[in-house]
Amino acid sequence: RPVNRLEFTDYTGYLNFYTGDRNLKVNPLNANNALIDTTVTFVDGGFYSVFIADNVSNVEALTVRDSASAPAEGKAKIRFINLSPDAAALDVIMNDEESPLFGNQAFKEPSAFTEINAAEASFAVKAVGGTDALVSVSDIDIRPGRFYTVIARGFVNPPAGNNNSLSVEVIRNN
Repeated sequence: RPVNRLEFTDYTGYLNFYTGDRNLKVNPLNANNALIDTTVTFVDGGFYSVFIADNVSNVEALTVRDSASAPAEGKAKIRFINLSPDAAALDVIMNDEESPLFGNQAFKEPSAFTEINAAEASFAVKAVGGTDALVSVSDIDIRPGRFYTVIARGFVNPPAGNNNSLSVEVIRNN
């Protein structure tokens, strides 16, 4: 089914699809030309995240099978994906900890889900081994039994005519 008008940083949440091979097209608004025209295979009982990644000349659909066991009582599960085409590998620091929650995450390489305590949290995205946050987000209500994705997207140095600077967002998968 068509999803109309998604802006940069928008997401739909999970949608229902029939199993098997499904055609996915992404077009510029009010245009017939497809920036992405690909087939994604969905299996029965599977959950997937599809990210639109890279700059316009190399844009692609990145499909990730979302699989993880349920979190323990009072816990949530979280992962990270670096969708910034010009960022080097990134670390994610949670709540000003010394060690990264996610370390050395390359472009388009999602981490596995990691279990964390359900509580209010902050996340800082840094260059690997860096001391200063490139971007951060705080006051995120991490709820027990839920799954989350931390997404870094945009450009460290946006190309001419593009104002999508590096940003970070935490989305709830379920």
